[in-house]
Amino acid sequence: MKKVIALLLLMVVTTTHPLQAAEEPFEAGVHYRELSRTLLWGDSDKVEVVEFFWYGCPHCYQFEPTLSAWLADNGETVNFVRVPGTNNRYNPLWDLHAQAYFVSQSLGVSDKTHGVLFHALHNPESKKRLASREEIKDVFISQGVDADAFDQAWNAFLVKTNLNRAEQLGEAYGVGGVPAMAVAGKYVVDSRVPKGFSQMMEVVDFLVKRELNRRSTAE
Repeated sequence: MKKVIALLLLMVVTTTHPLQAAEEPFEAGVHYRELSRTLLWGDSDKVEVVEFFWYGCPHCYQFEPTLSAWLADNGETVNFVRVPGTNNRYNPLWDLHAQAYFVSQSLGVSDKTHGVLFHALHNPESKKRLASREEIKDVFISQGVDADAFDQAWNAFLVKTNLNRAEQLGEAYGVGGVPAMAVAGKYVVDSRVPKGFSQMMEVVDFLVKRELNRRSTAE
């Protein structure tokens, strides 16, 4: 009888362990970091997915095609938010470029200017630094934005407010580098995952599904 019981216990262990591994392919502390409290940028019924980025970051530029492909498949499922990095004491361009993003958002032209700003900085033929308001303004004008509208948006209260919010959220998340992703205000995924950009989005997928399952169970 003891041998039978031991055999049954062995069968339970060997059949349940692979299932557990399949359910948890990614590990906290290795593939993502879990926050002690929930921090959200917006208010939506969908799961929030945030990208922290900087236009001057070559890794963010390289990450864009991977992120765009993921959004093409998942953009309707989640509430996707871009949050530019700010307040880098070593490089004042972070704040300048963050302001450019929030100006584009306030003018409703971020779909036009987002890729163009990246390209202006990282295309070898461009050789732009976007190190001044006037340089950034020229990019916006090239995309059909009225010069006066740009000037008004640049100094707008909403843009300044969003800059402050971006700084606070980045600090609260403990974002030490970009690109980085946040899911449901609870989890942070950065490019230090073992297998790079493609795995970043696999981890984001996993965490989005986890949050959706949690919500459906709670209903």
